[in-house]
Amino acid sequence: MKRRIFWSAAAAAVGLFFFPWNAWAYLDPGAGSMAIQALAAAVFTVAVFFRQIRGWICSLFRKGSRHGKL
Repeated sequence: MKRRIFWSAAAAAVGLFFFPWNAWAYLDPGAGSMAIQALAAAVFTVAVFFRQIRGWICSLFRKGSRHGKL
């Protein structure tokens, strides 16, 4: 299943790269910076979220824990 999703995504990416559409829009230089900041914020948020979830799950199995209070 994962392999099928990967190849579907790869084919879509190749198709979009080799067969681009005309873009009748202007992107100012600040748009790229904003996109990079949004991507970095999303990655950081997901990392912190999963770290907290992992800590909560590990605390369930530790000896003398507080019964998994988050």
